[in-house]
Amino acid sequence: MTLVELQQRLQQEADLQLSIGRLWQLLRQLGLRLKKKSLHAQERDTEANRQRRAEFIETIRTTPPNA
Repeated sequence: MTLVELQQRLQQEADLQLSIGRLWQLLRQLGLRLKKKSLHAQERDTEANRQRRAEFIETIRTTPPNA
């Protein structure tokens, strides 16, 4: 959920009107952090990522269970 989406939801459901800056300030005070950007499906399927994934799987296969 983005700050704008949260702002709109608070406005609709709780009749609270907060600026984005104030909302961000309150979230930080509550100890909440930014959600990291996750890769989109297209980015996940690049040749470089397919190669990294294959190397990782091979590493897992060749690693002894109690290593």
